[in-house]
Amino acid sequence: MAKLFNLEIITPERTFYRGEVESVIVNTVGGQMGVLKGNAPLVTALVSGDLKIQKDGKWYHAANSNGFMEVTPEKVIIFCQTVFWPSEMEQNELLDKERRQREAMENAQTAKAYYLAKVSLMRTLAKLSVKYEHENSAMLDR
Repeated sequence: MAKLFNLEIITPERTFYRGEVESVIVNTVGGQMGVLKGNAPLVTALVSGDLKIQKDGKWYHAANSNGFMEVTPEKVIIFCQTVFWPSEMEQNELLDKERRQREAMENAQTAKAYYLAKVSLMRTLAKLSVKYEHENSAMLDR
């Protein structure tokens, strides 16, 4: 039997997930990182991407925004501004957002405006990637 640990994924609006899992894979500023039970304690910054959760031998995918992850040997807490299952995201809205964000980058008058548009675009592209690749995957029960 796989070793389980508690995972909690929190956004300002909701507790996205709380329960026992076998593994979680996130995108950090240094690349992808996998966590298993008994992992060494750490805190790391997360970047937008495909958040992968393994439970009962099955992988579940969600799109997360930037955030932080705290790991202890028994528990992992992920704090993100947003996290969505593929079925919660509307493809046409995401494509429209992508277009507007690319335009904002092209028309940016300052470095700050360019950077903010780029961060928003990266978040949208992460959502689109998860939506396209895992649209028919199941949601994990909270």
